[in-house]
Amino acid sequence: MSRFSFLIVIFFSLILPSYSQEEIDFFVLIGQSNMAGRSFILPGDTNRLQKVLLVNDELGLEPARNPLNRYSTVRKDDLSIQRLGPGYHFGKKLTELTGDTLAVLVNARGASNIERWLKGSEYGYYEATLNRIRLTLKNNPQLKLKAILWQQGESNRHNPEDYITKLRKMVSDFRTDLQEYLLPFLIGEMGKWNNDYDAIRAKILQVPDSIENSFLISSEGLSNMDVHHFDVSSYQKLGYRYAYAWYYLSANRMQKVISNDQFVSVTAHRGDWRNAPENSIQAIELAIDMGVDMVEVDVGLTKDSVLVLLHDTTVNRTTNCEGSIGSFNYESLNDCPLIDGLGAETEQLIPTLEQALRAAKDQVLINLDKAKDHIALAYPVLKSTNMTNTAIFSSYYSYEKLREMAGPYLDSIVYMPKIKEDTENPIQYLSDFVARTNTVIVQIRIPSLDYPYQKIIQYARESGLLIWINSLQPYHCAGHNDEKAIYQPEFNWGWIVDQGADFIQTDRPELLLNYLRGKGLHN
Repeated sequence: MSRFSFLIVIFFSLILPSYSQEEIDFFVLIGQSNMAGRSFILPGDTNRLQKVLLVNDELGLEPARNPLNRYSTVRKDDLSIQRLGPGYHFGKKLTELTGDTLAVLVNARGASNIERWLKGSEYGYYEATLNRIRLTLKNNPQLKLKAILWQQGESNRHNPEDYITKLRKMVSDFRTDLQEYLLPFLIGEMGKWNNDYDAIRAKILQVPDSIENSFLISSEGLSNMDVHHFDVSSYQKLGYRYAYAWYYLSANRMQKVISNDQFVSVTAHRGDWRNAPENSIQAIELAIDMGVDMVEVDVGLTKDSVLVLLHDTTVNRTTNCEGSIGSFNYESLNDCPLIDGLGAETEQLIPTLEQALRAAKDQVLINLDKAKDHIALAYPVLKSTNMTNTAIFSSYYSYEKLREMAGPYLDSIVYMPKIKEDTENPIQYLSDFVARTNTVIVQIRIPSLDYPYQKIIQYARESGLLIWINSLQPYHCAGHNDEKAIYQPEFNWGWIVDQGADFIQTDRPELLLNYLRGKGLHN
């Protein structure tokens, strides 16, 4: 497993308002009505996006405004049905994440099945789109084609049998004709509200395993405005998911982190638990919206062997029920709503591990704490959600103990050994993992300034590992913790950064992000 496979950042330098820069990332958005956009354009979505450039009808670049599909060469004639789609918020979020300008070409057509998008079809959608891409690149040499975003499938719900074969052919033809042989394809899942989609959705879920360098964008939790189309908020979320997917899949971010090039990643401890119940889907989503790089969650096991998110061994503290998690079947947890930090009952329920992974997928990395004894159960869930490279297990176990617990799964996961003050011979402890596992990162606890943590950090650096330091409690970081950092961020979080931290886990993710961004240490 490559250590470049689970964290990525886009970085390059562009100048505005001139569009003659050396290079601008260029994205093509194609598919049917859910890419063209069918939801109403609300006042907040009418602004021009100065850092998102839209290819217009003269193949020039202009600040993007809705509807993005109005210049499409394959759209339906009625301009009034070209409305809000995911592209507007894809561009808006991606520029927020990177600070850079990008360009989009939207060429979508409602009610178009995959057959109409194949090369040589009498409808000519493929040729019209290919021609528009080529001419755009010719007329705007500063553009660099980065990916194609594809949202389609509803029109094939009654003939899903050969969908993957036909989609693979379309992808292959675009890559060949554009001479971009590994061009990434980001493929959106259809909404889950319509059972009529079940057969074709099952095919689309196979895409990452069937088409090289393709990535599935989940529709988990999204809702509809009518039988076929997402509603306004879901188009926004879908656009964000495309943006986060590209943000984490682009080719340069891990290189930036590994080279320690002034970038520090932020991990939200139990999600944004100050504004949502800890370890809830809402806490994960709020942390993602902040722009964190990773969410830490805790994993427990029910009586009927369902992996769920729970920090304690009992549900007493975080729900309105009582008892050990091992005494509940999963379905019975539906009667145990989560409570917030003030003890008020919420509508959130204890999520399954699978639900949490799908909420994080393509948007943020996830650290599975307390999952060390459940790796054999968790791995198939990671595999089915295609998150084996973006979820991290961790523990204080020795290599021998972990191998005993995880068996052959240890060779297929991303694992983070943890070191604290009572770890015997920490250098040897760490070297066992470096030599015998896919370890790419180590968590180091620094109880005091007297602890010889510098030697451990030096060895980890020499071994090519990333450094994770918690700012949660004083004993994690020699007293330089979150609560002190509220008033003295430079003295506390700055101290952790100075120790060489690549990741900081915090209970104050928003404040830490603001501090790092102010120092130029985070996008």
